[in-house]
Amino acid sequence: FHTIAPVLEESREEGHAVGLEKALREWVAAKGYVNKGITLDVLARELNTNQTYLSQYLNKVEGESFKSWLGSLRIKEVLGQMAANPCVPPEELAERVGICSRSTFFRQFVAVTGMTPGEYRDKHYGCGNSGGRQRVGNL
Repeated sequence: FHTIAPVLEESREEGHAVGLEKALREWVAAKGYVNKGITLDVLARELNTNQTYLSQYLNKVEGESFKSWLGSLRIKEVLGQMAANPCVPPEELAERVGICSRSTFFRQFVAVTGMTPGEYRDKHYGCGNSGGRQRVGNL
């Protein structure tokens, strides 16, 4: 029994990982990440797992912490919305995807794109600012 117990445990963990992977894919497809109140604990409960396992899974599979992974998803959503609505102020788009803090949005946006929201919008869509300078109140 002692030789099969580790195999059974590993098999159970692999099955849980497959179920978690599927549940996460569905959650992302449903854009669950745009909810403002999402935390590691809340998501773990939604996915019927615990926050330790979910955190370890994201670190191992996605190569990011929960906060970093969630921020990346949200910034990618902002980029998609920016493409569809290039002249909507970036901070408004950030609020739509669950980012309430201007400083958090700015930091995450720069981490993902390498430029500020205003620089990105000007470079790709030409809306708003002239000469690449940002106006106060408009990221």
